[in-house]
Amino acid sequence: MILEDIPHYVGHHCSSSALKTALAYDGIELSEALIFGLASGLGFFYSIEDKNPSRRFNGRAPDLEGNFYKLIDTPLDWAKKWDLSIIEKSLENKRPLIAQTDIFPIPYYDDSHFIGHGLLLVGLKEDAVVVADIAASNFLEMPISAFRASVDVEHYPLLEPYHYATMPELKSIDIKKLAPIALEKTILYMLEPPSPNEGLTGMMFFAGDLVNWADLNDSQFVARFGYQAIEKRGTGGGNFRYLFADFLTEINSQKYKDVIFNFRYSAKLWTNLASKLKQAAFCPPAEQKELFVAAAEIGKKIVGLETDLFNELKSLTS
Repeated sequence: MILEDIPHYVGHHCSSSALKTALAYDGIELSEALIFGLASGLGFFYSIEDKNPSRRFNGRAPDLEGNFYKLIDTPLDWAKKWDLSIIEKSLENKRPLIAQTDIFPIPYYDDSHFIGHGLLLVGLKEDAVVVADIAASNFLEMPISAFRASVDVEHYPLLEPYHYATMPELKSIDIKKLAPIALEKTILYMLEPPSPNEGLTGMMFFAGDLVNWADLNDSQFVARFGYQAIEKRGTGGGNFRYLFADFLTEINSQKYKDVIFNFRYSAKLWTNLASKLKQAAFCPPAEQKELFVAAAEIGKKIVGLETDLFNELKSLTS
């Protein structure tokens, strides 16, 4: 069972690309930036872990896919268990499935854990699933066992176990009505996050902890992973801030003109921070301290800037 006539969009970010593909399958054409914004995709979380990497952060909100479908009042029915018949029934009804995964078990990725990776399941063979993934412009296959392992993961806040679901069929989306609601959710998440490790408080925690990274046993790996989290791995560069600026441009370029300019500046600061982390990833440990201190100073500047920006957005949307 493989869906016919389904497109495959490869954009900047995995989850927004998967959503764009599913929407196009239903005849709805939206830009990736608009999808990212409607899903309240911008965010931040920071965590200290007992495994490599021992520090992990991400500039995206959790459950981006779920946010999108809640916004349009067709919430995803996450499986929350392993049940192959859910996949079979969905494909028999000519509907793709969205999945949130850890890439570690997926054979066409390297052997590292990257949490919350979104992909679209579009087909099923005797012992494999067929997926649309931004890893390639063509459809890819993986053993059913590998897909099962990739969704059998829990990592707060970006991933809950067995988050795969049939995509609701949509006829239209009222952008004018829904965009302000999505923006307000993003603002609330950043200013009043659900945990101290998320939103702007999570960014403050991250910026303050950067100076300690030189003392970590895995300091080089943490630095490399941090660089990739900002500039690679589907962010569109600048830790998703360019995508968010593009969203604001699409919904009201004049009203948010100054905010858009400054989010692009924030994106550049994130890129500068990433360059310090990249240098720290490949230099001798004795030279790392100075780089992490410099990265921390940039981080504090970003926190101050984005705090002002989200408060300004709150004022503009009140």
